Parts: sequence; C-alpha cells; structure tokens
Amino acid sequence: GEIEPLMIEQPLYSPAYDFVGSPDLVAMFRRRHAIFDWKTGIASLDTQYQTGGYEILVRAQPGYRGVPYFRRFAVELNNEGREARMIEYRNHTNDRGLFLSTLRVYNALIQGVR
Repeated sequence: GEIEPLMIEQPLYSPAYDFVGSPDLVAMFRRRHAIFDWKTGIASLDTQYQTGGYEILVRAQPGYRGVPYFRRFAVELNNEGREARMIEYRNHTNDRGLFLSTLRVYNALIQGVR
C-alpha cells in the first residue's frame, strides 16, 4: 500500500530534551518517512509545532537518527469520521526550534511555581 505503519501511538522519550509524547502514526508514506497527527475538526497552528516535537522524539529512537527528512502531516477528520483532509507542514527547522523554545518556557514556569 501507500502507507506502511512503523509506529502507532507509541510512547516515546527524548533524553536530550527530557520530554515524552506519542505520535499518532509514524509510517513510510510514498517511500518517505512521515509523521501523522489526527485531529477531529480543524487542526490548529499548534499542530504544526506539535508534529515538530514528535519529529524530535522519533529522531531520538534507534534506527531513526539518520533519517534525513520526515514529512509531517495533520489529518483533519470531520465529526462523523467519513471525510479527511491532509495538511503538510514543510518548515521543519523552525517548527522544531519553536517547539523546544516553548518547552523551555513551560519547564521554567513549572520549576518557578514550586
């Protein structure tokens, strides 16, 4: 088929950045590595950065460190689940960087609240 699943909702950890997450789907899609995030209704702008975070997590796993390029997608599902629209996010470096910056701010706020 066109999609070959590699990981489905697999909890992942990044030791370098100390965070966890579970991408909905990591797969080979049209012979390239891809990360998919399902959304009911409209995908918000946050989904673009969320998939950047998922890319960091996937790259931290053995066997994925050398992957040169990940395609990243939101899949918008209508409420009945009968229609879907795929949105591809292409600006990988800035998405990962913005995700990590947000993670640093979040961690600083949590540590400051203690």
